[in-house]
Amino acid sequence: MDNSKLYSLEAEMAILGAIFNDQKILIEVNEIVNRQHFYDLKHQIIFDAFIRLNQQNKAIDLLTVVEDLKGQNLLDQAGGINYLEQLSTSISVAINVATYADIVYEKFMIRQTIAKSREIIEYANNNNLGEDVINFAEQKILEISKLLQSGEFVDWQNLIQEFKQDLQDSLQTNKGRTGLLTGYRQLDKYTNGFSGGEFIILAARPSMGKTAFALNLMSQIAKKNDNPHIAFFSLEMPANQILMRFLAIESGVPISTIRRSEFQAQDIESLKMAMDKLQQFNFHIDETAGLRINELKSKARKLKMEYGLDAIFIDYLQLITTSNPNIGRVQEVSYISRELKAIAKELEVPVIALSQLSREVEKRINKKPQMSDLRDSGAIEQDADIIMMLYRPEYYSNDTEVVVNYAGETIVGIEKNRNGSTGDLEFTFNNEINLFLPTDTTHQG
Repeated sequence: MDNSKLYSLEAEMAILGAIFNDQKILIEVNEIVNRQHFYDLKHQIIFDAFIRLNQQNKAIDLLTVVEDLKGQNLLDQAGGINYLEQLSTSISVAINVATYADIVYEKFMIRQTIAKSREIIEYANNNNLGEDVINFAEQKILEISKLLQSGEFVDWQNLIQEFKQDLQDSLQTNKGRTGLLTGYRQLDKYTNGFSGGEFIILAARPSMGKTAFALNLMSQIAKKNDNPHIAFFSLEMPANQILMRFLAIESGVPISTIRRSEFQAQDIESLKMAMDKLQQFNFHIDETAGLRINELKSKARKLKMEYGLDAIFIDYLQLITTSNPNIGRVQEVSYISRELKAIAKELEVPVIALSQLSREVEKRINKKPQMSDLRDSGAIEQDADIIMMLYRPEYYSNDTEVVVNYAGETIVGIEKNRNGSTGDLEFTFNNEINLFLPTDTTHQG
């Protein structure tokens, strides 16, 4: 391949020369390129020296750069005094520096694309499963798309400064640092919102309302945040039934009424208003039954690249499959759990997965679920950042008076919270319209 397609030493030298002549240009250039985008190691070292001097509020000229590089023991690797003098005395047109930076960045992207492509070819040559190869290729392509923000390491000083700024903003707004607001005040108090990279489990026995609670969370997140894109992978329920549940939540019209289409005039108006509201939400519903984990990851990556992605909901974890029929169910669920945590981190979004609980709950006198009840795998307990469990006392009671007194009461127990405290939240569940409303009582644990 023609090396001129891989790098432009002339553009790199022009950038460095322009900065020597006008230090203010560094800020403009650094918005487009950083040290890793330069092909020549000498130029990487010199650009680093510019950054250091600028951070120390020192002038950038031949003398200061030479002294800085001497102090770093990098003067020879930077080409020596003669090369630095050549750059500092070169005539670079400052007005063209953004164009030079674009060239350097584009060459870097080409080099990275070639490198990632070679990784894909090598992986394909050494693996027989086509689905695994496609998954690996998509991951590498996503890495290329994220290169603009990436660096060799996280800059610790910048990280501290960003945190300070976030803290200052939070003090001014009285909101605190949060991820996606769930819309439920007490839940947000415990979790600080659902943050990118978090793997969140919402677990319950059948008929507790975990799907309904997940849909309520989606609706609240859509309302309380800035037009988030939310993916919902429904492995059990078709999209039209999901829509009916959303319509019931937003309109207050019972699901049974919507299914039978036996509407009063007021119902029709309420449904029209609900549909108008729902049309404003950026929901992406996938109703594929028996979805494999690699397919889920592939679809999530494509969604991230095409539209952006802010949260993933999965209903439910135990219905996801893998491509390997030879592993046991416990190992399969453990693998899926790890992959869901990995995709949360890779795409920088919260992944909220619904999960079944084992029948051990039914055998105990106290029916309130605990983490050991998670079905098929202890890995879920280990991988998850937050584990929430739903419990409805009325469901297990044969006492009519108890059922009446506890009608709709639902305990959402936060059993694990890696970055916060645990405790019980109380909700009232209206089964007819699938609506969860929080009560005022919260028990901290």
